[in-house]
Amino acid sequence: MAKIIVYLGEQEREALQQLAQREMRVPRAQAALIIRRELTRLGMLPEQEYRIVNTTFGDVYLELGMNGIVVATIGSHLGLPDLFDTETGRTAIGRFGLMDGQSIFSYLGVFPPEPSAWEKQYLGWVNPIVINTGGTYSTKAASLDVNGNESVYKILISGKEYFLVENRNRDANNDNQKIYFVNQNGTRDSMTFTKDEDGFNSADIWKLKGSITDVDELDWSVPGLKNDTANFQGGILVWHIDENVIDGIFLYRLKQTNFDGTFEYSNTIEVEISIPTRFSLNQNFPNPFNPVTSIQYAIANKQFVTLKVYDILGKEITTLVNENKEAGNYSIDFNAAELPSGVYIYQLTTPGFIQARKMILAK
Repeated sequence: MAKIIVYLGEQEREALQQLAQREMRVPRAQAALIIRRELTRLGMLPEQEYRIVNTTFGDVYLELGMNGIVVATIGSHLGLPDLFDTETGRTAIGRFGLMDGQSIFSYLGVFPPEPSAWEKQYLGWVNPIVINTGGTYSTKAASLDVNGNESVYKILISGKEYFLVENRNRDANNDNQKIYFVNQNGTRDSMTFTKDEDGFNSADIWKLKGSITDVDELDWSVPGLKNDTANFQGGILVWHIDENVIDGIFLYRLKQTNFDGTFEYSNTIEVEISIPTRFSLNQNFPNPFNPVTSIQYAIANKQFVTLKVYDILGKEITTLVNENKEAGNYSIDFNAAELPSGVYIYQLTTPGFIQARKMILAK
């Protein structure tokens, strides 16, 4: 399993050099070379958990939690692309997914929402239910879908163009929002909020205490309002996905259903996903698995691609991909129903790139 190392503070390079010297037992100069070579595998986080904002009333300290940044760093490590304008920082998908600034700093960085349906599909966390005929369907809220096969519907337009439909609910358990934290003295505690209020909303968290370690429902972070006069808890999200477009355009809109049965749609928001700039092979998910797992990989330019699976002794088990591929992100399922438990190797090969990873079949 790949290791993610997170360093805090302004002396990251010095800390990394010391780590390389201590763990790898190499001279300092060689350690610096190792750091430069391995730097893309690391997540660098700022030392301070606040920012100074200049206002007409003077400098104001904006306190920020680190949880959103940590989760986004892990998402990036797993291969998720940024779903916002990386040049301007302008939001694209808002607080309806993970890889967007509004989500990362939702509730001032304390807890981001669930990943979007497309992000979960990309990571192999959900197996969408394909709809081929008309009818009435019901779906679980995303936060209640433990098995990953009950919350997302896929409506096919063509082979690679489709809609993903999901149900996002801020309080799917209908038990309010419980926040778990660790006090300054190290003791664990919790607090419960029954509604959005002063001191507990997406832009104001002064009522929270200590270091937040967990929350009852991440999707309390999605847009909505619950107070004494309103109860807007979420709704149906429709994502338009076209995998044929190299620079993919992803569209979403929110359907808000009211208690009286009426509903309305938000404006359609467009998100642009750029093609990969490098080849990569992601860790399969789930891992360990039984018997199906998903493998994602990225192709930077048109190449002949092979993806093969081997046993631990190097014997070829099967070929998953053996064809020319356009630049883009790809996902393929591997079914090991006929294989015994054990460690297997899967390897991605192009004329200029080879990468292999391990996966564990546990029956």
